[in-house]
Parts: sequence; C-alpha cells; structure tokens
Amino acid sequence: MQTSQAIVKTARPERYAKQLASHFSRKVEASWDDTAREGAIVFRAQDGAGESTRCSLAAVEGELHMRIDGTADAVERVERVVGTHLVRFGARDGLAVQWQRGDGPGQSFAVSEPEAPNR
Repeated sequence: MQTSQAIVKTARPERYAKQLASHFSRKVEASWDDTAREGAIVFRAQDGAGESTRCSLAAVEGELHMRIDGTADAVERVERVVGTHLVRFGARDGLAVQWQRGDGPGQSFAVSEPEAPNR
C-alpha cells in the first residue's frame, strides 16, 4: 500500500470537497458529511477483483486536505483523476494541487496559463 497527500490552499475548502464528492458519486462510491466537514471517494479496482483506492477529504480553515491510500499504480491514477478535476473546478480561484507520497513527491496539477496569440 502507498499513501499520497495534498493540502490545497483555498478560501472555500468545503465547497470544493463537497463538489468533488458530488461529482464522483455519479460513477463511484463517494460521500460528504457537512457536519464533520469530511468525506471520501472510493475507487474500485479496475479489474473488479483488487483492493479499492480511497481518497479521504477534509475541509480545514483555509485548506482542503486530501489523502489517497492504495496500490502504487492506483495512487498515481487517483492523484491524476482527483487533481485534474479539482484544478478544473477551481480554475477561477487558481487552485493548484501538489501530491506528496510517502516515498517522495507525487504529481502536480495547476491551471495552465493561456498561450499568448502570435502577432
């Protein structure tokens, strides 16, 4: 098992955590508890037989805390899936996600600057 964590600075951590859980609940098991300000997204193994990968979400003052637990391959996939969705949802707020794995850096995601038109 491998672990990856990210702390995303945002003025609206609860909004983004709830949006992630709601979005993913259409395809996988996902939940959000408004009172506890925490939730989870559970991705089943792609082959249907392996272990699930869990992404825990917690809204803390000014920060969205995320933690992924799963196999190395699954952690890498979930970093990408959750990270790119969060960056897209938070594009107006300029959200950036930097995953940190138990054994070193993970993947990073941020809104790309638009290319300047050729003149």
